[in-house]
Amino acid sequence: MSSARVLFLDILTDNAELRRELNKKIHFGKRYQELIRQKIKAPIDYFRVVEASSGELPDMDDFDMLIMGGSVEDPVPCKEKKWMKRVYKFIRTTISSKKPIFGICGGLQFTVRALGGQIIYNPKSREFGTVQIRLTPRGQKDYLFDNMPLCFPVQSSHKYMVAPLLKRGWSILATSALCSVQAIAIGENIRLVQFHPELGPSNMKALAKMRRTALQKEGIFKEKTFVEFLESIRSAKAAERLINNFIRNFT
Repeated sequence: MSSARVLFLDILTDNAELRRELNKKIHFGKRYQELIRQKIKAPIDYFRVVEASSGELPDMDDFDMLIMGGSVEDPVPCKEKKWMKRVYKFIRTTISSKKPIFGICGGLQFTVRALGGQIIYNPKSREFGTVQIRLTPRGQKDYLFDNMPLCFPVQSSHKYMVAPLLKRGWSILATSALCSVQAIAIGENIRLVQFHPELGPSNMKALAKMRRTALQKEGIFKEKTFVEFLESIRSAKAAERLINNFIRNFT
């Protein structure tokens, strides 16, 4: 990658015990941000991590771009914590500074909320596992999906989604059967995806095992079909290129 100075704003959770459990079981002992850093091959000196819930947020003048990953917090009214609202303000300040933003899953939802958009419970149910997304005509022309096929698999895990009626000037870049807004373009240098390009099939299988009981209750699979469901989780190599596409084309 280039020598872009990356701020990874960690919005995963303010629950330290849950964070440790996720790092141990889902990320196999690595910290979540390492999945991102390794994908873009960023030198440690050019990749700073800040836990959003821990206190004061940095000055974006020290960075060339902002990346936000997934979150277990729900950015919806009555569930938003004080630190989440501080993040919304920070996102608006970053946008005012014209710095590029790449948001993944929770990063998408936090950015949408920061800009006054609506996050809703997915009326079609939770989307979990390896799913197919399809690029819209606008998405086919966007540099985020440079050299990508029209349809390809991605790893997905979310129960909330962006309300389909987007704000003026926002563009839907990709959709899926259960989620009509899988990727959004806002202006020239903000790109947001609802799915997880940073996760591989081993991460997703581990997450399915960790949340097996809850997922079964939600109807994602039945007890007798759990092994079959795990086998349906497969590689999503095309999606894994997206973060580098963003680095290359938007910074």
